[in-house]
Amino acid sequence: MSQPAARLGRLKSDDGSGTFNGMETRVALLEKSFEKMDVKLDTVVQDIAGLRGDIAYLKGKVDTLPSAMAFGELSAKVDSLPSAQAWGQLVGRVESLPTTGKLASMLAIAVGSIAVINNWPAIIAAVF
Repeated sequence: MSQPAARLGRLKSDDGSGTFNGMETRVALLEKSFEKMDVKLDTVVQDIAGLRGDIAYLKGKVDTLPSAMAFGELSAKVDSLPSAQAWGQLVGRVESLPTTGKLASMLAIAVGSIAVINNWPAIIAAVF
């Protein structure tokens, strides 16, 4: 007997199921494998749903970053800042400003001069 004919002989034809004995076991194994895949797919779907929130958060952060045009404006502002040489001249001028001690000394001299001028007649009378 040829192989296809032998296979046809093994098929059940009495109950109308059209399957052979080993088919039920194979189908059960496939169903069990698909149940495992369903569980794994459910976890993948949950993970992707969690990633959607993360992506939305990151998109919000990226949207607040300055655009290329804003960087161009910033670059123009930086270019308009004083050069290092001009900044050095400014630093030199700031360093030549009087300190707190110098200001206190000048104020004391001014107050003393005003006191002498206001009391000049009494000073002249006391000395001569």
